[in-house]
Amino acid sequence: MLYQILFNSFPYFFVFFFIFFENVPIYFFDEKVIKPFISFSILYCWICHDYSRFRPLWLLIFGVFCDLLQSEIVGLTSIFFLLLFHIQRKSDEVLVSSDFKESWIKFSIILTIYIFIYYLLNYIFSSISFSTSNVFICLVLTILFFPIFFLIIDKLSNKFRKFDE
Repeated sequence: MLYQILFNSFPYFFVFFFIFFENVPIYFFDEKVIKPFISFSILYCWICHDYSRFRPLWLLIFGVFCDLLQSEIVGLTSIFFLLLFHIQRKSDEVLVSSDFKESWIKFSIILTIYIFIYYLLNYIFSSISFSTSNVFICLVLTILFFPIFFLIIDKLSNKFRKFDE
């Protein structure tokens, strides 16, 4: 019983772990630290592989937690995750395709749109300053790390599916 509860709650702890440890360096170092969007990648991969595991309320909680740690605008990440969840729920082939390169390109486009909107709204509505070169480096690093996270989440998702069956 306890094992099943821990096993079923693992994805939630996994996502919270990455959100927290992705944003911790901001509080110890200068805010200009180069920080790839790892938590965005992790949650994107979970939505792609097993969207039924996360309910919209959890996506809202993850997004708000992310925004509270890294931004002055709360809710932007939640809206983005909820849109991705809705898109994936409508059609399984929109975010993930049989060819990994196509999935990688889709992720790159979605991440670029997210980062553009994120920094545009933070620039308009708050006093956060940012370096374009750091943002570009973060974007490139996140896109380069995506296959690793995609593979890890794919393996974990398959294990959870086998356990659920």
